[in-house]
Amino acid sequence: MVPRVEIAVVLDFMCPWSFIAMRSFQIARKRFTERLEFSPVDFTPFEFDPPGTYPVEGTDWTAYCRSFGESKAKFLLEDKLPRAFSLGSAVGIQFRMDRRIVHTIDVNAALELAQRHGVAEDFVEATLSQ
Repeated sequence: MVPRVEIAVVLDFMCPWSFIAMRSFQIARKRFTERLEFSPVDFTPFEFDPPGTYPVEGTDWTAYCRSFGESKAKFLLEDKLPRAFSLGSAVGIQFRMDRRIVHTIDVNAALELAQRHGVAEDFVEATLSQ
């Protein structure tokens, strides 16, 4: 009998690390698909900042990083994000700095609906890939 693996993912659509983790899981699953049986992924959507933090049109990613102060902005923009972009590239993700940080309330609700209909992972991949 093949062991069954159940995966639960807490996902923040604005977080590059969430996308890297999701893609890394997909690669690992393909590698072990003959030795393990995988249940559908159980997603829990997460929003880092409370509703009302950003204007409707969102916030420029660089401005968002700078909003944490000079020291943290330097860390985010010169260390953490370049590291995330490099790791993302290694798993086939091409991140861009010209994106905006927006609230994900609507996409989180759509994820819950997609999960009820058994298409959550496809929805997540398509949404993160935009």
